[in-house]
Amino acid sequence: MALGTKRALVKQHPDWGGIPLLGCDGLPQGGQKLVSQGQLAATIVTQSNTGSALELLQRWLGDKQELPREVLIAPMSFPDVEKLTPRGPSASRG
Repeated sequence: MALGTKRALVKQHPDWGGIPLLGCDGLPQGGQKLVSQGQLAATIVTQSNTGSALELLQRWLGDKQELPREVLIAPMSFPDVEKLTPRGPSASRG
Protein backbone atom coordinates (compact mmCIF):
# COMPACT_ATOMS: atom_id res chain seq x y z
CA MET A 1 0.00 0.00 0.00
CA ALA A 2 2.84 2.38 0.80
CA LEU A 3 4.32 1.99 -2.69
CA GLY A 4 0.92 2.57 -4.29
CA THR A 5 0.50 5.68 -2.16
CA LYS A 6 3.92 6.91 -3.24
CA ARG A 7 3.08 6.36 -6.93
CA ALA A 8 -0.17 8.33 -6.53
CA LEU A 9 1.55 11.17 -4.65
CA VAL A 10 4.40 11.45 -7.15
CA LYS A 11 1.93 11.44 -10.03
CA GLN A 12 0.24 14.52 -8.56
CA HIS A 13 3.41 16.07 -7.04
CA PRO A 14 6.56 14.87 -8.86
CA ASP A 15 8.87 16.61 -6.37
CA TRP A 16 7.52 14.46 -3.50
CA GLY A 17 9.43 11.35 -4.63
CA GLY A 18 11.93 11.65 -1.79
CA ILE A 19 9.36 11.45 1.02
CA PRO A 20 10.31 8.51 3.29
CA LEU A 21 7.53 5.96 3.60
CA LEU A 22 6.81 3.44 6.32
CA GLY A 23 5.17 0.10 5.64
CA CYS A 24 3.30 -2.32 7.86
CA ASP A 25 4.20 -5.60 6.14
CA GLY A 26 7.26 -6.65 8.11
CA LEU A 27 7.59 -10.07 6.48
CA PRO A 28 11.12 -10.96 5.34
CA GLN A 29 10.09 -11.22 1.66
CA GLY A 30 7.67 -8.28 1.91
CA GLY A 31 8.33 -5.08 3.81
CA GLN A 32 11.81 -6.02 5.03
CA LYS A 33 12.90 -6.70 1.45
CA LEU A 34 11.49 -3.33 0.32
CA VAL A 35 13.42 -1.59 3.12
CA SER A 36 16.62 -3.38 2.09
CA GLN A 37 16.02 -2.28 -1.52
CA GLY A 38 15.51 1.33 -0.40
CA GLN A 39 11.86 1.49 -1.49
CA LEU A 40 10.64 1.99 2.09
CA ALA A 41 12.32 3.82 4.96
CA ALA A 42 11.13 1.27 7.53
CA THR A 43 8.41 -1.27 8.22
CA ILE A 44 6.62 -2.67 11.24
CA VAL A 45 7.27 -6.28 12.26
CA THR A 46 4.96 -8.21 14.57
CA GLN A 47 5.76 -11.60 15.96
CA SER A 48 3.58 -14.53 15.08
CA ASN A 49 0.41 -14.78 17.16
CA THR A 50 0.40 -18.61 17.03
CA GLY A 51 2.16 -19.04 20.38
CA SER A 52 -0.23 -16.69 22.17
CA ALA A 53 -3.24 -18.37 20.57
CA LEU A 54 -2.09 -21.86 21.60
CA GLU A 55 -1.39 -20.69 25.14
CA LEU A 56 -4.91 -19.24 25.40
CA LEU A 57 -6.41 -22.42 23.98
CA GLN A 58 -4.51 -24.53 26.51
CA ARG A 59 -5.67 -22.30 29.37
CA TRP A 60 -9.28 -22.50 28.20
CA LEU A 61 -9.33 -26.25 27.51
CA GLY A 62 -7.19 -27.36 30.44
CA ASP A 63 -7.97 -25.16 33.40
CA LYS A 64 -11.14 -23.46 32.17
CA GLN A 65 -9.50 -20.17 33.14
CA GLU A 66 -11.15 -16.91 32.18
CA LEU A 67 -9.39 -15.49 29.16
CA PRO A 68 -8.40 -11.86 28.61
CA ARG A 69 -10.47 -9.80 26.17
CA GLU A 70 -7.34 -8.94 24.22
CA VAL A 71 -3.72 -9.98 23.95
CA LEU A 72 -1.20 -7.35 22.92
CA ILE A 73 1.73 -8.33 20.75
CA ALA A 74 4.48 -5.73 20.75
CA PRO A 75 5.51 -4.45 17.32
CA MET A 76 9.14 -3.91 16.32
CA SER A 77 10.73 -1.61 13.79
CA PHE A 78 12.78 -2.82 10.82
CA PRO A 79 15.42 -1.56 10.82
CA ASP A 80 15.82 -0.95 14.55
CA VAL A 81 14.64 2.51 15.59
CA GLU A 82 18.20 3.41 16.63
CA LYS A 83 19.38 2.81 13.04
CA LEU A 84 16.80 5.08 11.42
CA THR A 85 18.06 8.41 10.12
CA PRO A 86 16.22 11.39 11.63
CA ARG A 87 14.54 13.54 8.96
CA GLY A 88 12.42 16.63 8.85
CA PRO A 89 12.45 19.94 10.76
CA SER A 90 13.21 18.45 14.18
CA ALA A 91 16.28 16.61 12.78
CA SER A 92 18.00 19.87 11.86
CA ARG A 93 17.70 21.36 15.35
CA GLY A 94 20.73 19.28 16.40
